[in-house]
Amino acid sequence: MYHILQISGDVFRSMGLKMKIILTILFSGLLIGSVILLSFSNNFNDQLLLATINSSSESEPLHDRLIGGLLKPGFDEGSCVSRYTQSLLYRKPSPYKPSPYLVSKLRRYEKLHKRCGPGTKAYKKATKNLSHDDANYANKSVGKCRYIVWVAVYGLGNRILTLASVFLYALLTNRVVLVDQSKDISDLFCEPFPGTSWLLPRDFPLMNQIDGYNKEYSRCYGTMLNNHAISTNSTPRHLYLHIIHDSRDEDKMFFCTKDQDMINKVPWLIVKANVYFVPSLWFNPTFQTELMKLFPQKEAVFHHLARYLYHPTNQVWGMVTRYHDAHLARADERLGIQIRVFSDQPGYFQHVMDQILSCTQREKLLPQVVSQEESKLNISQRQKLKAVLVTSLYPEYADRIKNMFWEQPSSTGELIEVYQPSGERYQQTDNKLHDQKALAEMYLLSLTDKIVTSARSTFGYVAHSLGGLKPWLLYQPTDASAPDPPCVRSTSIDPCHLTPPSHGCDADWGTDSGKVVPFVKHCEDRDNDGLKLFDDIPSRARLLSSCDGHNMRFHPHLLHPKTRFNMKKLEDNNMSFKISGMMKLTIAFATCLLLSMVLLLPSYNIVKLHKSSHLTTTGGLLATGFDEESCLSRYHQSSLRKPSPYKPSTNLVSKLRTYEMLHKRCGPGTKAYKRAIKQLGNNNVTSSNGDDCRYVVWTPMFGLGNRILSMASLFTYALMTDRVMLVDHRNDITDLFCEPFPGTSWLLPPDFPLTNQIDSFNRTHSHCYGTMLKNHAVNSTTTPSHLYIDIFHDSRDHDKKFFCEENQAFLKNVPWLVVKSNLYYAPSLWLIPSFQTKLINLFPQKHTSFHHLSRYLFHPTNQVWGMVTRSYNAYLSRADEVLGLQIRVFSTPAGYFQHVMDQIVSCTQREKLLPELATKGSSQVMNITKTPKLKAVLVTSLHPEYSDELKNMFLERASSTGEIIEVYQPSGERVQQTDKKVHDQKALAEIYLLSLTDKLVTSTRSTFGYVAQGLGGLKPWILYEPRHEKAPDPPCVRAMSMEPCSLKAPISACQAETIKTTPFIKYCEDRITGIKLVDEF
Repeated sequence: MYHILQISGDVFRSMGLKMKIILTILFSGLLIGSVILLSFSNNFNDQLLLATINSSSESEPLHDRLIGGLLKPGFDEGSCVSRYTQSLLYRKPSPYKPSPYLVSKLRRYEKLHKRCGPGTKAYKKATKNLSHDDANYANKSVGKCRYIVWVAVYGLGNRILTLASVFLYALLTNRVVLVDQSKDISDLFCEPFPGTSWLLPRDFPLMNQIDGYNKEYSRCYGTMLNNHAISTNSTPRHLYLHIIHDSRDEDKMFFCTKDQDMINKVPWLIVKANVYFVPSLWFNPTFQTELMKLFPQKEAVFHHLARYLYHPTNQVWGMVTRYHDAHLARADERLGIQIRVFSDQPGYFQHVMDQILSCTQREKLLPQVVSQEESKLNISQRQKLKAVLVTSLYPEYADRIKNMFWEQPSSTGELIEVYQPSGERYQQTDNKLHDQKALAEMYLLSLTDKIVTSARSTFGYVAHSLGGLKPWLLYQPTDASAPDPPCVRSTSIDPCHLTPPSHGCDADWGTDSGKVVPFVKHCEDRDNDGLKLFDDIPSRARLLSSCDGHNMRFHPHLLHPKTRFNMKKLEDNNMSFKISGMMKLTIAFATCLLLSMVLLLPSYNIVKLHKSSHLTTTGGLLATGFDEESCLSRYHQSSLRKPSPYKPSTNLVSKLRTYEMLHKRCGPGTKAYKRAIKQLGNNNVTSSNGDDCRYVVWTPMFGLGNRILSMASLFTYALMTDRVMLVDHRNDITDLFCEPFPGTSWLLPPDFPLTNQIDSFNRTHSHCYGTMLKNHAVNSTTTPSHLYIDIFHDSRDHDKKFFCEENQAFLKNVPWLVVKSNLYYAPSLWLIPSFQTKLINLFPQKHTSFHHLSRYLFHPTNQVWGMVTRSYNAYLSRADEVLGLQIRVFSTPAGYFQHVMDQIVSCTQREKLLPELATKGSSQVMNITKTPKLKAVLVTSLHPEYSDELKNMFLERASSTGEIIEVYQPSGERVQQTDKKVHDQKALAEIYLLSLTDKLVTSTRSTFGYVAQGLGGLKPWILYEPRHEKAPDPPCVRAMSMEPCSLKAPISACQAETIKTTPFIKYCEDRITGIKLVDEF
């Protein structure tokens, strides 16, 4: 783009001033004329539109809060927030509109329920003597009220489907539906009917008997048919209907007309069901006529009834809205994947994972992944963000998808974020909190744009039908292999009646039930089994339902504060905003003026501005001229980072340029390098001339954090001593970092003469400097060709003499130093008097030493940087604030410990980094006119339980501040796998992600955390190390500086006095044996 601007600018600049002004005026005139014509056209269209809109629609809000009349106004909104806000704020408009006849039927039902419901005279009369053994009870006058009692059995999905089925039957037969509240129904759903209750009173006469009802019960209708116990002369006071998957043919006769004639006379029906039996009701000719009037769009039966009946309680709706707003709302598209494994030993199966990926990629629901080299990402373009919501009892499926799109880019350039609200591993029906989470997940799935569900799963049936979504159904695997094809697109939104009658009634007896009526057919996910409703002819609504409507969803409460407006006032006052003609002219003139200014600017400024938006040399730290494509992170880190308040000194910048020239002159492949390696076999090196190069070799030891810190320390030493630093890359250094020095390499050549010996270098080696001092083998007359320097947490006093001035005077003549270390020992270098003077000149802000050097040295490879950018852009970039939590547990065995979790929560809440939870029972109502602040919490830990616990905390309860908390953990691999390429790449990506946060909490003595804080220029809150399995009090302390701690500082006796008189070196907050650099001011 900037090349086009440059060409245009060159042409424009070559014109005379008069021509420039003429062109600007002409362009302005055209623009103003276009705006005026547009204004006229819009006004004309507005008038035409207003003339054709029905007056009743003028009162409709932006989204129909009453869902086309399904809901009745007048409910208290505060006691059940979900009732009206579901359609108002969270759902796209449904293409399925309720018929006026259905709306009218519901209003009549509500009056019936109010007249006959619990507490009324009619109810009391109907229950009187119900438990008495009176064979002629039903023939006595019990008023005009008849009842059907729904009893909760099996899982939540089954319950929701069967209750809707029972309610439809009640509508068809003018019965009052009452629901058994002995389970947790009142913790899940609000009351659906105005001015009354659907809950079966606890003193219902048959309450103590209901649990024992089964198909052996004498009043079970199927059993009575079997036993020929049905009499036209005597009507029982109640019947039990057994509509379970193991129902007998006699039980299924319930759906037939002649059986309904008898059943209709019974005042009380008790129903236990675990299947959605609505499709079978259409076999009854009497019902079918009424059903066709109620539901012209036949597949929308459950869709309408569910939106009418089911309004999650405030507790559940709070879970839905918090999770949606934190994880899904800002995505461009949402894909739901519901995974249910039907197996004797359910869990994670690779063939199921293969099937999911095969389906989603074959159907273009998810993109393929490609190598980093194949990825062609235009950094100037905004990437499309697709959120994938996974619901499963097992977290491994979501983890696998998340890892796939983290480790490799998508073929389309889309960003893929993957979320799973919970993964509890086993179903816990009737556990209140488990059921509330399950219901919240169903609703979250129903809010997605596209959905994939498992065959036979009632959980999935509820979600897709509630959302009006035609799902992709995953076929059930057989023989532990993925089916081919893996899935099928449903042509109906209706759930499946899994175990229906196998044949029709009466005249249709013997006919396959899937062929009795044209719009009741076998389910796609059942092999010639199961029944569901389909629309028999194409309709406008069906065409609409196939459209991708995710762009139609609107979230006014999630708009940025600078752009949002008060939607509530807009709805209440039915306001419309129009831009006046004068305002349009003003905008046009302003636009023209701005355009003129841009055109009159020299083109090189435009180009420079464009380049500077994504290229940076970090205040001069970095040299220019590197190839961008081969190492994107080098210049593009600043596109993710806020500007650092710490600027490198001109002395440091100059020193780095000088070093780069030295490295280029002396690095691998040069004459100087070849000359230097020839000296390695000599026991005594002759005096060098000024042109000879000296080297220091870094070798990787311990974990990645230790390696980065020790490498930065060694580079500091190289700068102080004018040595060339070379790194042993036999591990994975080239898979992690780009080359930092221009025109040369920092990699130790594979044919380095000592390569085969380096691994054996230790403090017993004859060339170990500490050992030589101990053995008095060092003298001023002999200079060895190389020495091994041992700088570890357990170094001996003789090893620590490396940091003494007099020893450095000897070491400066040794051509080759090979260093092994697991420490950040830069602070000890500041205690060497000759070094201190130089270091103060380079780092006037003392505590910026690692900050600057790490930004200069460490540029992640494209593979790692891809992980960083994909994670950041998908999960963190849209948050208002990002908090990093780095959790390292030093324990044997390591893992999840409650006292560590308590400490994390105590620290983050005490320091106001995370909000307290709202008190139980407090209002969960969200102010929809305000944008809730989104805080992303990035957790890095080997153990995922810590982030899971935080995620659950803020899922189950609202925050006291109204903030929305999103918790994200990139990986949780449980064990450290140093030198495993992908593991180390992920670890490095996580370090960089932590460094991009706004605030940071780290674990005591964690090198992983030290690198992140120093790289990001962050002063962290440090979690004290727990003792005796108890959370410390206080739990954490704010660091004095962003510098890493030299954990067990190699301080020699020669430095004992220096440290006392050096004000910018202090003992670490989290380690009394460690020292760190601080700013003395």
